[in-house]
Amino acid sequence: MENRLKEIRIKEGLTITELSKKSDVSTRTISRIENSEGKSKVETLNKLLKNLNELTNKSYSFENVFGKLVN
Repeated sequence: MENRLKEIRIKEGLTITELSKKSDVSTRTISRIENSEGKSKVETLNKLLKNLNELTNKSYSFENVFGKLVN
């Protein structure tokens, strides 16, 4: 799964802490997701996407940020 969360977060001028507080997802979890370490729950990714869109006032798609899910 291609992951662009870090790239987009930095481009939008957001810190991990800002996204963490808004999303109620730990900074450690966000860091692990950004570095593609381990598996992430779809619910967590959706929570991050929702709040990334709210913080940036944009409409990033799941696939644009996290890539396609592979079964």
